[in-house]
Amino acid sequence: MATLRKLRPVFLCALPFVAACFSLAADTAPATQSWFDEQLENKIQLLQAQIHSNETRNAIIAVGLLDEISELSDQVSNRTGIEEIFREVASDPQAQVAIREEAKDLQAVSANSPPSPHSPRSPVWTKWTAWTVWTPVSASSDIRAKALLEADTAADEHDLELLNAVGAIELHHHRLNYESAEKAAKRSGSAEAWYRAARTTQDEDKRIEAERTALEFDKNYVPAIADLSSQYSARGQLTLARVLLTEALQSSTEPLIVAELARLDINQGHGAAALERMKALRGQPLSRAASQMLAENYAQLGFAKEARLLASRGVLASRGATSVEPKLPFSAQTGDDSASSTEADDDATQNETEIAAIPDSESEHLRRILHQGKDQPAARPARYFVDAPKTIENWRALPSSKRAESRVLASVRIDQVRRDYQAIQHTQLLIALSSQADVESYRTRAIQYSPQTQELDIKRARIYHANGSTSDAEDDGDTTVGDASVAAYYDLRTRQLRFRDLSVGDVVELEYTLTPASRENPYGKYFAELVPFGSALPCNLQRYIVRAPGELHLSSAQHLLGAPEIRKSSSEVIYVWERRGIPALVREPRSPSWSEQGAYVHVSNFRNWEELGQWYAELVRPQFTLSPELENLVSDLVAHHPNKLDRVAEIDDLVLKNTRYVAQEFGVYGFKPYPVSQTYARRFGDCKDKASLMVALLRAAGIDAQIALVRTQRLGEIMPQPASAAIFDHAIVYVPEFDLWLDGTAEFAQLRELPVADQGAMALTVDLDGHAVLRQTPRSTADDNYSRRTINAQLDADGTIHFSGATYVRGEDAPEVRRQLEVREAKLGYVRDRLAQVLPAVEIHDVEAPIGSSEAVSLSFNGDLSVYRGHHSASLPSSWMERNYVAALAPSITRTQDLVLEAPWTTEEEIHIQLPAGAKISSLPADQTVSTEFGNADLHYRVDGREIAILSTVKFLETRITASHFPAFRAFAADMEKSFHRNIEVELP
Repeated sequence: MATLRKLRPVFLCALPFVAACFSLAADTAPATQSWFDEQLENKIQLLQAQIHSNETRNAIIAVGLLDEISELSDQVSNRTGIEEIFREVASDPQAQVAIREEAKDLQAVSANSPPSPHSPRSPVWTKWTAWTVWTPVSASSDIRAKALLEADTAADEHDLELLNAVGAIELHHHRLNYESAEKAAKRSGSAEAWYRAARTTQDEDKRIEAERTALEFDKNYVPAIADLSSQYSARGQLTLARVLLTEALQSSTEPLIVAELARLDINQGHGAAALERMKALRGQPLSRAASQMLAENYAQLGFAKEARLLASRGVLASRGATSVEPKLPFSAQTGDDSASSTEADDDATQNETEIAAIPDSESEHLRRILHQGKDQPAARPARYFVDAPKTIENWRALPSSKRAESRVLASVRIDQVRRDYQAIQHTQLLIALSSQADVESYRTRAIQYSPQTQELDIKRARIYHANGSTSDAEDDGDTTVGDASVAAYYDLRTRQLRFRDLSVGDVVELEYTLTPASRENPYGKYFAELVPFGSALPCNLQRYIVRAPGELHLSSAQHLLGAPEIRKSSSEVIYVWERRGIPALVREPRSPSWSEQGAYVHVSNFRNWEELGQWYAELVRPQFTLSPELENLVSDLVAHHPNKLDRVAEIDDLVLKNTRYVAQEFGVYGFKPYPVSQTYARRFGDCKDKASLMVALLRAAGIDAQIALVRTQRLGEIMPQPASAAIFDHAIVYVPEFDLWLDGTAEFAQLRELPVADQGAMALTVDLDGHAVLRQTPRSTADDNYSRRTINAQLDADGTIHFSGATYVRGEDAPEVRRQLEVREAKLGYVRDRLAQVLPAVEIHDVEAPIGSSEAVSLSFNGDLSVYRGHHSASLPSSWMERNYVAALAPSITRTQDLVLEAPWTTEEEIHIQLPAGAKISSLPADQTVSTEFGNADLHYRVDGREIAILSTVKFLETRITASHFPAFRAFAADMEKSFHRNIEVELP
């Protein structure tokens, strides 16, 4: 029986043979051993020293080394050598039983393809950081690992070699958590241990910090460099990613790092630089992971043949096993659109010749890749996408009068839903530009995507010029999405594309795919999309297609669209929605949202809201565990507040005051809140984080509380079916016992002050057990949103006015007033600014605002007004409030869309003015009363001796005014405004 010492040189000699047989290009270079190959050599040497010992410690170390070697299989340049190691160890009679059995299991796993993740008998698979490497664990191996680890519970914490082996075994067998790995890494002080800790956590912040620490111990630790750069890129920190990779390549030519940097070049629009980097790798032995990444890079640049050859090399690097199927990029599968099918078939034939020596099963596997589309659905079916040149030609053949308006010639989107409920989205856009304003608007285009969960591949970003030539866009890289309201549920970035030489008469073509970055859906069994039809430009054709496995049930609904065409085959169901001649939708100010005015399709895999509630409760349930600190906090709170409503108020105040709102979601945390203890510890979170913390605290305090997903007012109404989370943009809390709705982001709101944006909104409440109820949040009334101002003024003979006053506010405006008055120094400015809207020369001397937790806000003030000083007369306003109703609510003369106001409201004002002796009232306006269906106003004047009293009440009752009623509403606003703009004329003595 050959020993491991005899095996090692055989394995090492195989490397140049692999390189010679499967070189990508004719030009050759001396083979450079990769970092992973060096790691494999080192681990083989360590394994030799342990394999024949009879001690339990050595057995653990040997098993740990075998597990580490297994995880290198897709990173080394010859996977066959690893399989040979397992075969030799498994048949070595001098090795301990545990070592032989572990090698035997690893050999069996390596020799078989990973089963479908949906197979009931499939082993556990876990994704290894930035590369598609899956670690299988058989049941027998798992049991043996558990017994082996239990046999060494008294391990010396200073035995770093043993601790490292234990960590490797626990990680491989999915028994290692971050806390344990971090503790071991601190003891070990090695890059390997810290990187192992990084691999155990889904928390991006912890993962990044652990990888940074790993690089402090070894700045050349390639796995940490590669994954950390990928993390930086996903967050839009492209400079950090580039610096990290560039510095690594100063001391290494590691193919994986070169491929990562080339990918970054491509994503930032530096295709030539990427090609130069990748050219340097020709002739080098490449691992499957490096070949895969390079194939994707070449495909993104449009080099389909090179991409297919590299995908082939990825298979060849796995020779000797059936192998995980390489992830071949779309562009490499289909080739350049301009190439003929004959050329594509010739490429495939040439590649098949190169792999003739591969065993039949492997050859067939590669043939399926090279002939993509012949035995599986094509990724770009021509029947759904339009022929861009032909479509543009038809448009340009139209009379100039019909090309005077910019328009979308075609908008096509296909969602290919996989069995894991994730979808590959493929989009094609053709936009014809007929005005300089639209040219400037479309000179820069942005594609939104989530880098934590999606891979963006831009197939084409091209200009078809009016003179018949074409040019490509420049890729300006990624930027963050600045709209916090949009970011409430998604970790979004935008890829910026710049069309510098765009002109009137040009047509922009944009085609791209968004592919799930993971082979496991982080959201579980969830697929939902809400797709609008139409845009600010008229559209000739819009088409939305969903292709789903036949066993996956989908529910759908459409607004202002016909029912879908449904096509069924033995393997899938295809839904096609299509509309032609869609007019432009340009929303007027304060108009209903696009979901009320425009067409859309809503698709979901949930049949009803109860199913959705069960899914969401299962997703978020683990996040509600309280830390000991929070448990003690709740215990104290309950002890001090026996009244339940008082507990609710305290917890609401606690979350509002102790956690600030930060919309920062990454990966699965786009839907899933962070653990509530983590949110409290770091003192910030987004809407669902703060809502979850509030719910967890209320439940712990003995109060039923439910998380509520809300579609805020700004998004408008939408059809209540199908059930999905795609229609919601906010999360708050519902307390059934008191019928209370609490918004953890409304920092200055009191207990019953639900922000206007949350009022009258569709809300899905989900309790602890997943029971879901679709509700509507309450709306406030005109009496709820109430403000009152009282003024007592003294007019002197010289025209000076001394006054004091008070303001009382409750309802929708109260939180904003509290925010304005939070800083004591700002109080004078707050009152002065509002009075100065009517009385420009006003001076405020003092403002008092009582401190308390009242649901209303009140303040008192005093000051002087010198605008009439030295005059013989005074023209006193009928109101000391700004009354610009037309400009604020109805500035347009006509409307074609409904007018939507936020909330109804009531304003009262009472003004008392004492005149000096000898003064005369030369003009006193008549009382006014305005009453309509939209609201009413009363304005009364009273004179009692030398005192003038002005009493007014204004109510706006309606929040939705139809376009046909708008002229009447505008007249109502104008009548009220005119009534308040009449002055009282006084002659001074």
